[in-house]
Amino acid sequence: MRCTLTTEELEAKFERAQTELDLQPVDKILFRPFLGTIKNWYLPEYEHCLRVGLKCKEVAEETGIVEPIALYRCGALHDIGKSGIRKELLSKRTGWSKADSREMHEHIDIGCRMLRDLHDFEYWVILNSHTFDFHHPSKPTFSESHTERDKLYILNCARQVNLIDFYDAATHRLNDRNTPGTPRLLTDDEVRRVTTEQNMDCKHLIDKLYSKGIF
Repeated sequence: MRCTLTTEELEAKFERAQTELDLQPVDKILFRPFLGTIKNWYLPEYEHCLRVGLKCKEVAEETGIVEPIALYRCGALHDIGKSGIRKELLSKRTGWSKADSREMHEHIDIGCRMLRDLHDFEYWVILNSHTFDFHHPSKPTFSESHTERDKLYILNCARQVNLIDFYDAATHRLNDRNTPGTPRLLTDDEVRRVTTEQNMDCKHLIDKLYSKGIF
């Protein structure tokens, strides 16, 4: 389901979600500088962060696997590290190379450095969300203080953030990575196909989200 809201409408919806989730004032204050940084650097990526945060809330409310407020926060902050990536790369639509992918991958470390010690839970979720990348999978990373229950919760959050991030990018980004040589938005059917193909471990969840009108 492609979002057609303007930036202002997205921001208003994002604010309403904070009220619905009873987000505390101190949390709202901590949100602003991170989202403000990506907004000032590259607006489409800021809108992507808002959409992912909002979609995370919807998914969490439907599945009950993790708390909506936790998934919402992680989704909204998941790509703030792209404020440290060149605008030329962020806006690139054709001719995507392995070197481009390596450079873009740096946003993970940048974002995690921004979050650490301020948003500890979000730091671990976002760090581990890329464990599930289709093209660049990695091993989960935890601290010595994490219990097995902590690890499972972090990985559940991370997997859902990764899936929702992928879905939103497939739905809204104009590029030729999925349609070589022809930069265009994917059709709804193409979005579902590529989202399922590259997230086969989540096929049951994807089907459920489509049946509920969330995807």
